[in-house]
Amino acid sequence: MSEQLLPLTIDGIRLTDDNDGLNPQRSPGTGLKFGQGTITLVMGPNGAGKTRLLEMTAGLRFTEEWNISYGDERMWLRGRKSRRRRNPAALLAYGYASQSPEEQLFARSVASELRY
Repeated sequence: MSEQLLPLTIDGIRLTDDNDGLNPQRSPGTGLKFGQGTITLVMGPNGAGKTRLLEMTAGLRFTEEWNISYGDERMWLRGRKSRRRRNPAALLAYGYASQSPEEQLFARSVASELRY
């Protein structure tokens, strides 16, 4: 069984034309698309939003502003009563590693973590 890698697409991301971020510009059709099997470097000064970008992309933080999808699978779906819920198919299409291991591991041993 071959593993299918899906492109990551982020639509609705705001672009700024200056370094201080005070003049955000939202353009229709503006978005980012990352091809399968590629490596992307995210750089910026402290407080620029790198971690927030990755957390939203991974589905750890909800955002109304962006439409995030892995292939044809949208990260967020509307559940009952219009509540947002994560799409299990999209969650299985990627991996996320936090910058601080203590934020992502919770078991007392690697074996326990893997069993979970």
